[in-house]
Amino acid sequence: MHLRLRPLRTSLTLLLLGAATIAPLAHAEEASPPTTVPEPTPTAPAPTDGTSGTPVGDVIVESFSIGPTGSLDPSQPGNRTNFSYDSAPGVVIHDSVTVYNVGNVPLPFHVYSTDGFNQTDGTFDLLTGDQIPTDVGSWVTFDSQDLTVPAGQQAVIPITITVPPDARPGDHVGGVVASSPIEGKNDTGQVITVDRRVGAKLYVRITGKLNPELAITRLNGDYSHAVNPLGGSAAVSFRVENRGDVRLGGTPVVAISGPFGLGKKTITLPPLTDLLPGGTADLTVEFDDVGAWFIDTVSVELTTVGTTDLGTVEKVRGSGRMFAPPISVFVVLALLVALALWLRARRRRRLEELPATEKRAGEADRAGSTTR
Repeated sequence: MHLRLRPLRTSLTLLLLGAATIAPLAHAEEASPPTTVPEPTPTAPAPTDGTSGTPVGDVIVESFSIGPTGSLDPSQPGNRTNFSYDSAPGVVIHDSVTVYNVGNVPLPFHVYSTDGFNQTDGTFDLLTGDQIPTDVGSWVTFDSQDLTVPAGQQAVIPITITVPPDARPGDHVGGVVASSPIEGKNDTGQVITVDRRVGAKLYVRITGKLNPELAITRLNGDYSHAVNPLGGSAAVSFRVENRGDVRLGGTPVVAISGPFGLGKKTITLPPLTDLLPGGTADLTVEFDDVGAWFIDTVSVELTTVGTTDLGTVEKVRGSGRMFAPPISVFVVLALLVALALWLRARRRRRLEELPATEKRAGEADRAGSTTR
């Protein structure tokens, strides 16, 4: 088992999965771990009770992280934010991962790799530890997967990534994860095991003809009326689909307007990042003070962004119509017409109820005025 423990420097930067950022792709031949390792500088351990390793009189701090090993000095925090490679099919890549224990008690770890996927809103996530990876997560093997790292130290674990000969061109995305379970109690007092995980993203781009493509689908608008015909609201929902073979993203801009652009409103949504091949993002945006123009136009425009070697990717657009009749105006008109009809009927009834002499006098008066 090739496992190296190193004291942890105080300048360590945590590499949490949610905070990991995209780095430029590195070639596979640049990913090999260094062959020489500086000797560690001894550090004084925190006083313990001599049995469990728990600090005496101190608050227990359990904190850890994981990331690619530094390319020059494994005893230093890694200078890569994720594992990124360009590779041809059938290539074997050698690298190493570092598990950091920044707490003050020893921690047990299980280190593994798995596949990435997109949640329904497009956010990036990793399969849970009990799910079996079928893509890039299954390509990785470790010299050691179960270990205990002392407080304030780090462990360097060599890894091997074996790219299948039939791997499809494009991006394969997953993560390298460090899991440290802990037992606790839920609201009912039952003992449960909480799987605490941190990870570093794993990107492998297989060389070949690439096809970056996004699409806007399932665009719908739902209008809600208000008393003021210009004060309604609308919910616009749509889906962004990655139909290509590389990870892409972009910033959706949603617009709604009446005929000839009347009352146009736009909302810019947070950027989509790491929408994986085959991944989708279902998004909804709410508009206020939308005019009921009978037929409103809804549209979505997204400028696609990816890694620089993809060149310029065209904007993605989607548009549709939303039925928004000015019901309040129709109601007012209907009330006015009803009032006019009621007044006319009332006048007719009053005439019918008059005595015959008054009717004849009234008719004579009208006849006389006509003669004059």
